[in-house]
Amino acid sequence: MINNQEEFDKVLPAGYDGETDYEWITEAIGRRNIKPMDIDANVEINGHRLHFESKADGVEVSPAQRQALERSIKSHVVIYMWPKRDPRKFLVIYPDGKRVDMNRSEMEIFIHKWADAADNDRLTNFLKVKRCSCCGAVIEIPLCERCYVANKGWENA
Repeated sequence: MINNQEEFDKVLPAGYDGETDYEWITEAIGRRNIKPMDIDANVEINGHRLHFESKADGVEVSPAQRQALERSIKSHVVIYMWPKRDPRKFLVIYPDGKRVDMNRSEMEIFIHKWADAADNDRLTNFLKVKRCSCCGAVIEIPLCERCYVANKGWENA
């Protein structure tokens, strides 16, 4: 079920242990044009999940995969990341459908804070997107650090 074997062979998944033939699932589904898909990474803490899907630079997520992943976000966060080997660009889809672009450092902070919130079962408030009122960066305070410095403090925001 690999769409492009040559590209797949260039970047084998972490812990790759060979291919599994899932054609029987497609056949069992029958009349629909539905095929199994993988999730590149999945982290679960206390029933809360992060889903990661990586693509090579310039490769879009297929409409079917996008639909399947984004429908799962009623209770999960979906994260797309590019490029595949060393991701630097991320798109986070929250359970309420909000979409937030992040860079690598923002994603690392997000994952750390997500894990802390999941550990303490505090994800409801955590998953409400907050942005800097000046530049739009994802934050937990009124301004991100860069805008705080540029505005010389909160009072000038």
